Amino acid sequence: MKSDFKKSCIFARFFQNHKSNTMALEINSGNFEEVIKSDKLVIIDFWATWCGPCRALAPIMDELSNEYEGKVVIGKCDTTTSPCSSASAISRCWCS
Repeated sequence: MKSDFKKSCIFARFFQNHKSNTMALEINSGNFEEVIKSDKLVIIDFWATWCGPCRALAPIMDELSNEYEGKVVIGKCDTTTSPCSSASAISRCWCS
């Protein structure tokens, strides 16, 4: 398991060096329903501020958002501050 964490840290550092112009869409309970009704593919990262692996994934999500802008909706939902009520039925942060 320690090896997997080390690999993910190296992967995250790689993406931190590649700055993107677009950030992943901030999703909250106010815009969640609208976002998932998109006619494009929607990828949501359900994350928490206290979760190290979640924070390591953040720059990767931003990079993907930049790369697939206009083709895929890529967003982030902070489950600590905005539980995205409908989101709880779909997914949960793996670390919670």
